[in-house]
Amino acid sequence: MTAARYITTALALALVTTIASRSASAAPDPAVVYEDRCARCHGIDAAKLARETIRIERNRPMLKDDGSPLRELLDAHGRLRADEADALTEWLGGMLVPTGAATPAPTAPTR
Repeated sequence: MTAARYITTALALALVTTIASRSASAAPDPAVVYEDRCARCHGIDAAKLARETIRIERNRPMLKDDGSPLRELLDAHGRLRADEADALTEWLGGMLVPTGAATPAPTAPTR
């Protein structure tokens, strides 16, 4: 092999390795995870599901029916990877305003 061929091969390998490591370390998009893995059974409106089934207690999303942590349910319920369950827990919990907290004032539409 010529020197140019070695350099081209090395650069191509470095590029593939970089792309693979970045995509492996990227956090999953919880909206995509919900759409792909949850919506079929739980409906497409994740915010409605969150309002109906989750409450915030000590800054953690908990199930309304039995008070258990949402994250534990996701571990047992939905064949999700740990990073997907973490992302869904944060995303769904973030849709709720803790009881007693001030809700943001509506903003006027911009033109």
